[in-house]
Amino acid sequence: NTYEETNLLFRIARMMNSLQDPADLIPTCLNQINPVLPFRWVAVKFWVNKRDIQGLTGRLVVAGELPCPVGTFERVVIDEFSRKTAVDWTRLLEPNDRGVAELVGSEVVVEQITHDGEAVGVLLAGGKAGSCPMESDVTSGEMMFLEATANLLGVFHENLARFDEQKKLFMGTLTALTASIDAKDEYTRGHSERVAYLGAQL
Repeated sequence: NTYEETNLLFRIARMMNSLQDPADLIPTCLNQINPVLPFRWVAVKFWVNKRDIQGLTGRLVVAGELPCPVGTFERVVIDEFSRKTAVDWTRLLEPNDRGVAELVGSEVVVEQITHDGEAVGVLLAGGKAGSCPMESDVTSGEMMFLEATANLLGVFHENLARFDEQKKLFMGTLTALTASIDAKDEYTRGHSERVAYLGAQL
């Protein structure tokens, strides 16, 4: 199990360095995590915030089978975790706790996904299977694996933000250059924008 988990972490890290669409990458990661860990379901929820990162903002992704409606699960996750700070954060929730653990009827591991020290989402896992009560308890190894995965997701989110900032800076520079060229010649004014528009349409 330890070998499988370590190997999976390396695979996830490699995937996050690929050119794959971020919206497709998160479900791919969770679908690979779910069979390796003994949880019935694994989920990632990104908060709605000022960093709109390539379609991840506000998104919920679930692998496995939730024991409740997805819409209810998402609403309870937002209510319970979106405004929590690091001070009042609990990583392991018991079934008798109100909120998500009560809703799904099992222990739930929750790990923050952070970007520059700010929480941008959560990674959750629950419904651990076991033939006896001891086996259905979450182990420290499983919690460490989920913590490492949440850290990788945070780095991935930061990398996407840096790439997005770089792209905006490049486009801003390009727009400024074309505007300065157009300002010098009334005859060709607006030509660059028209060519860009037609190119995009084609």
